[in-house]
Amino acid sequence: MVSARRTAAARAVPTGEVGTLSDVTRVTQWLRHALLAELAVFGMVGVVCLIADIALFNAFVFGAGMSPVAGKGLGLVITGAMAFFGHRHITFRHRRRRIRIHREIWRFLVATVATVLLSLLPLYVARHLAGVTSVLGLNVANIVGIVLGTAVRYLAYRYIVWGGSGAPDEPEVTPPTSRNEAFAA
Repeated sequence: MVSARRTAAARAVPTGEVGTLSDVTRVTQWLRHALLAELAVFGMVGVVCLIADIALFNAFVFGAGMSPVAGKGLGLVITGAMAFFGHRHITFRHRRRRIRIHREIWRFLVATVATVLLSLLPLYVARHLAGVTSVLGLNVANIVGIVLGTAVRYLAYRYIVWGGSGAPDEPEVTPPTSRNEAFAA
């Protein structure tokens, strides 16, 4: 019913005029599609890094005989580099500005450390302030932390590390001009 109303409303406005309802709808659909595609790629890079983190931890701790903390630390350095280059060259390649890579690295490190600390907050609050000790309660707090940290990390990477509006050397993203362009990609 809602889509029938949208279709009827789009037909009621003359086409070919700039600013018509169909233009707004087309741009909205294009933006939604672009955001969903970017989120999907962000998730895929994250999944690859997660799998690599688990594999490296096991290889370093159980294969190479490193201590768990040292193995996890080395794995985090490697997967952190993987995440940086994955997000830089795949997820946010269309958002990159022409700034020196060392600035991107520092922004990435600050955003990552801040969001990791943020993701620990619900677990800390549950365990040390609320006194939760149950397996279920701590896992719920852990999942809340993962979701919170991941959401803020995406926003920080998108807007701080590889974003920023109004940068003079940032390429403009133009909306599609035809209905076919809105759905191609």
